[in-house]
Amino acid sequence: MPGEHFIASEGIANARRNIEHMHWAAAERDAAVDCARRWLDLDDDAVWSLVTGQTTGRSTNASVTKGCPQCGDGINRYGGAFKVDVLRDPWKIICPNCGGRFPSNDYAAFYRSGMGLDGRFHPDRADRSLLFNAQHPDKDDLLFGWCVDDGTGWTDDTGESFKLIGVYGHHGIWNEIRTACQGLKRAYLLTGKPVYAHRAGILLARIADVYPDMRWSYWAGLGFFNSDGLSGRGRIYGRIWEPGLLITFTECYDAVRTAWKDDDPLFTFLSRKQIVHGLCSQNNVDDLCRHIEDRIIREGIAAILAGDVARNEPGDQVTMAVLSVALDAEDTDQWLDWVFKAGKLRGQEPSGGHIPKLFAGEIDRDGIGSEAAPSYSLGWLHKSQGMNDLDRVLGCRRSYTRHSIRGYLRYKQMFLGHIRMICLGRYIPNIGDTGQTGNPNLCGLTVEQCLEGLELFGDPIFARAAHHLVGGDLTRIHGSIFNEDPEAIRRRVTETVAQHGAFRLDSDLMTGYGLALLRDGADETERTLWLYYGRNTGHGHADRLNLGLYAFGLDLLPDLGYPEHARVWPKRSGWTSHTVSHNTVLVDRSKQQGSYSGKVDFCATTGEAKAVSISSTDVYPQCSVYRRTSALVRISDTDFYVADLFEVSGGTSHHFLFHAAEGIVRTEGLEFTPQDRGTYAGEDVGFGEFYDGEVRNYSGSGFQYLYNVKRCAAAAGTVSADWTITDTWQVLPTSSRPGSATDVHLRWNLINPPGEIALCHGDPPVNKPGNPRRLTCGIVANEGEQPLDSGYLSIIEAFRRNRNIVEIEEVDLPGEPAVRAISVRLQDEYIHTVIFGDGHSSINIDGRICFNGRFGIFAESKNGPQWATLVGGTIIGTDSHGIRMAEAAWTGVVSTYEPGVIHTDEPPPDRPLSGAYISIRNENERDACYRIRSVERENNRTFIRVGDENFIRGMVDDLDYSKGFRYDFEPGDAFRVVHTGFERWEK
Repeated sequence: MPGEHFIASEGIANARRNIEHMHWAAAERDAAVDCARRWLDLDDDAVWSLVTGQTTGRSTNASVTKGCPQCGDGINRYGGAFKVDVLRDPWKIICPNCGGRFPSNDYAAFYRSGMGLDGRFHPDRADRSLLFNAQHPDKDDLLFGWCVDDGTGWTDDTGESFKLIGVYGHHGIWNEIRTACQGLKRAYLLTGKPVYAHRAGILLARIADVYPDMRWSYWAGLGFFNSDGLSGRGRIYGRIWEPGLLITFTECYDAVRTAWKDDDPLFTFLSRKQIVHGLCSQNNVDDLCRHIEDRIIREGIAAILAGDVARNEPGDQVTMAVLSVALDAEDTDQWLDWVFKAGKLRGQEPSGGHIPKLFAGEIDRDGIGSEAAPSYSLGWLHKSQGMNDLDRVLGCRRSYTRHSIRGYLRYKQMFLGHIRMICLGRYIPNIGDTGQTGNPNLCGLTVEQCLEGLELFGDPIFARAAHHLVGGDLTRIHGSIFNEDPEAIRRRVTETVAQHGAFRLDSDLMTGYGLALLRDGADETERTLWLYYGRNTGHGHADRLNLGLYAFGLDLLPDLGYPEHARVWPKRSGWTSHTVSHNTVLVDRSKQQGSYSGKVDFCATTGEAKAVSISSTDVYPQCSVYRRTSALVRISDTDFYVADLFEVSGGTSHHFLFHAAEGIVRTEGLEFTPQDRGTYAGEDVGFGEFYDGEVRNYSGSGFQYLYNVKRCAAAAGTVSADWTITDTWQVLPTSSRPGSATDVHLRWNLINPPGEIALCHGDPPVNKPGNPRRLTCGIVANEGEQPLDSGYLSIIEAFRRNRNIVEIEEVDLPGEPAVRAISVRLQDEYIHTVIFGDGHSSINIDGRICFNGRFGIFAESKNGPQWATLVGGTIIGTDSHGIRMAEAAWTGVVSTYEPGVIHTDEPPPDRPLSGAYISIRNENERDACYRIRSVERENNRTFIRVGDENFIRGMVDDLDYSKGFRYDFEPGDAFRVVHTGFERWEK
């Protein structure tokens, strides 16, 4: 029962000493005191009365479809959220757009009229004569009943129900209570003043009175909204968000309970409430602790075991650990064992927290959780109920030694994986349900997380990342206020950055997650081309082989990000999460099928070009080829272009999809005919009309969300669309406001497109403040009656003011349909010949340049050959200058493996292999591709070392761990290492 399990007395003493000597610590104390003042200004009765019971509903939205009852979707400009201030404007919510104040009735009076002797609201006893519009009290007034809510909602003339008091209950009452518990806890810890523990005790006592009766399922049945994963289950909130409340209440209790004394005024107040309202005994410290532990903490444990608390992984496990450690009871270790027990969490009765299963397969080799979207998957480490929280809580019970997560190899990768995704220092690709359309977003990465990684694992990248996040201001780096020497970590960061340099990332291939990051340039000229080929289910989108680009400080090819609502929602099903809104190819007018990952054909990086090729026919089983090959090509330190080929074989309809950031679009070589009405689905199909399937489980085209259509018949040669990019999010220092014009251009050059070209508009989610109103989308169609072969070839330029490319044309290669070559003529008489091959065909261009391979570039200036790169081939070049390799790839068979090492009998080639990728042909959904660290030959055996990797992809039996693991590949599987060559002749 004694408290201080999460922050021990030594830590509290450290904090109060640090406050005396360190200005930042004193500032933290002052901020905590300022925050808590809000609840000190109330009297005890007012604090106690903040807590409402089951009969006051909780809803995240008033109306998902209509927004505000007065201005409709106008509220979406503010994220769809009403303003609520429980203390200053009780029982009212205010629309930030129109200023409407709801409900129109005096709900406070109605609530008081229904108050029972037990101190709870009983709606069946409340005076219903009070239910009228206070501004229109005449019964004959047409507005007499407008926006009148009795707690169950108000219904308009169309039958739409607005949960006005429900919004107040969720965003007002319980958000206020949660914030109060957090604020009072911190103020007490940093000051030691009993008044904060007193007020927290009142809140916790009253929460314990009502918590056992809280059932979200009742309100779900009335059409209220909450985060329940469509299960209709939960307690105060839906079951996904409920853990946040339970942890807040429990940690507050643990922090303040040692401050209570039996003779405190707190117990005089609670005893009076107990007598007046017939409540459970709360007469002294022991009674109050028992009351809170039995009716909040143990209720929470029971709710986890019943499935009424079920957060995204590993939220349930963290919650169970917090609750059980705070109890410090005979059964505490039993519940900690449950966290690691084999079993299922989803379902009617969860049977085990299965942490070993998560580290075996749900968390991939890059340390990323299985929910696809970075905003969710990265949260498996760091959000309020992440793995680092579980690590922290387990460490708070030193006597518990049966299980730990620090021994799992992928725990370190969880810290590294987040950092590896950073682009231009301010972005993480907004894959799936992540962020907004083009906004800078690091998905919650904090200095504290980086410092934690540094202390746990010692890798210099953590220090360098922390240094980057504070903009080099080392005064902002320090440990926790509860540490004995919180500034020791600053000294460590300073030394590390001095030794290893500032934060910078090279190109990367996250083969477990499925993300290629091709990086070049530095500082203001840094650019990153990314290609996503990972999970496209759950919080992912149907976006396999989606292409993104960051350059000149901006997101030039943004994903749409988080949908308007993460539930069954027409625009989510038909547009935001659908293939049609991504830079990829739609086959047979249908959404991609869900699968785990595409597979790497090759990844090659040289000083002048970085290229990757990924195949993924699993998303369209009717296709024998569904492959994208993309390259980031350097022109100079500041300039570049992207060469891109998307190949599809199979299916009778292919649509190549492309959109850039917000901006004005101009075209060259295209003559459009506007479509007078309808959408891209047809003149007779209206916007948002589901003409080819139902909203639930929709797999149609999504074309009904593309409007303002104009079409051009197939064009020959090179045609283009040029976006003058808008700085939607005011990222650039030269922008004076969001939406400022820039001199940055994104130019999409299509080379001999195979069919009709259309430009349309498509809308980002409208309830995300700051999102662009619309984007311009390009579509290249190729349709027929027989299975088709399409090759969408393009050069993507990004530049400021003036182009660096003078001319782009395809090189004619008669009789070689499997090879595509482009002549890219640059300023100052430079020419790049870019070639996409099949690895088998040998070609000759203009009688000069020979090529055999998967990809290559031959760069020439007016003075002659400049440089060349060759991937997966044997030759590129002229008679006098070129690259020749004895073999295109090293191939062999896996004989066996051990953690971090692949064994083969095949001798390695006589060439450097460090940094290359080994791909193993397996028979499962995961891509067995790994970056080679070194290759050694001993005693007729070759050892291919790939670093911190155990090759595990899951358990043989998720309910019986003794049966062992499943692996990415097996002995006898074939492997290949695609060779890359690079030569420079002109300095």
